[in-house]
Amino acid sequence: GRRVGFDGVNVVTGERVVLARIGETPPRMGKYSVNLKGVERVVNWLEGCEGLVYVDEIGPMELLHPSFAPSVEGAVRRVDIFVGTVHRRIAREWAQRLGARLFWLTEENREEVLEEITSLLLSGSRRTP
Repeated sequence: GRRVGFDGVNVVTGERVVLARIGETPPRMGKYSVNLKGVERVVNWLEGCEGLVYVDEIGPMELLHPSFAPSVEGAVRRVDIFVGTVHRRIAREWAQRLGARLFWLTEENREEVLEEITSLLLSGSRRTP
């Protein structure tokens, strides 16, 4: 009933890694201790991915690992379709950096955004204006 941390999950293999847990060990992001070895495992997944890739999330915690940003950028250039959830504090910067379309998701617009993203994915459009 309460959040104790974050995990990374590779939905293809089912592998799960700890990314952060409540704790005092550095590096820290808020009340969480970040497991850089777990983030490194996600970096390895990104470097070997192909086809459709979805990353939830690209945020300040993940970016504590120096290889995370370059691996995301490499995946965007390499894979057929890349969809990412980006933390609101860095969303505009990353949309520009990746040349990506940015959707602001709210409770009120989530159904419309889902329809639009689904339509884009089904159309096979790799890049959108």
